[in-house]
Amino acid sequence: MFLQSADGQTRSVLVELDAPSPKLAFDRGLEGSRAIGFAAASPEDEQAQNERAQALSDLLTGVIGGQPRYLRAAKAFVVEVTPRQLERVLDSDLVRAVRENRRLTR
Repeated sequence: MFLQSADGQTRSVLVELDAPSPKLAFDRGLEGSRAIGFAAASPEDEQAQNERAQALSDLLTGVIGGQPRYLRAAKAFVVEVTPRQLERVLDSDLVRAVRENRRLTR
């Protein structure tokens, strides 16, 4: 397990922001309701999510000593971490999940 490995090793991980999931929008027609897409977030929800993303970015910058890359659509940051750094990240209530960043094979 990575957390128990030598401290000098690093691994690329995706750190998911703990933010509300998007809400489905429905069309209520004569034949019943059907999902038509995602409802736009309210300005307040959007602001709260942006503030949480900035707070997590600040935390990660302090932990890794550099600027993390943010994947807005995934609500996740890509970072290279050591086991000790990963433990610090996992302690935050801003983090929903941490997953290994794996390369796709062609």
